Amino acid sequence: MRRTVVILAALFSLAACTLPGSGQSSAPPSAPPSAPSTSGATTAQPTQSSTSTTAPPLPVIASRAINVSGRPATVILNEVVVRDGVTSITWTLRNDESSDAGGLGIQMTDQFGDGQVAVVPGTDQKVPGDSSYVDGVYLLDTANRLRYLPARDSEGHCVCTYAPSSVFIRPGASQSFDAVFKALPDGVNTIDVVIPRAGTFRGVQAQR
Repeated sequence: MRRTVVILAALFSLAACTLPGSGQSSAPPSAPPSAPSTSGATTAQPTQSSTSTTAPPLPVIASRAINVSGRPATVILNEVVVRDGVTSITWTLRNDESSDAGGLGIQMTDQFGDGQVAVVPGTDQKVPGDSSYVDGVYLLDTANRLRYLPARDSEGHCVCTYAPSSVFIRPGASQSFDAVFKALPDGVNTIDVVIPRAGTFRGVQAQR
């Protein structure tokens, strides 16, 4: 993955819940002492290069054309990687408007959110800015009838990209996003990836 990886100092929770009718328990697993995070606390910005060095392009697993507020766009699933005790995924939203279309482009107003506001663990206080995280994405392990939700740190923040409404993806530009989950168990090599607006990408091969 080409996105910057940082190490969280605090533990984070890795959520997996049992799908209805499975009869299995779903207690959250214990987290490792430290775990890799994506740029969850960094404002997402349209992908641009300010130097002569160009990062290699992300791989493309699958893509799907969508419409965002009347604007043509494409969601591209880039990577699903199981490594260092976690599963991480990367996807991209591309604004397919002509680069000379004008306007600010696609506003990141809860485009990939879950529509809910999390609370700080052990309190009834809402997690600040929670509606701006891309926490609506999740994984489906159909073989074991489990759904994996994005991890959260000890303060309840999603271990995923933070994309507030002040961020716009301009015509012709793209922006990549990341989220971290519990590691898929041994023997589970394919997973369904559900991304808001784009729907379900089925049978995605995980890299290990």
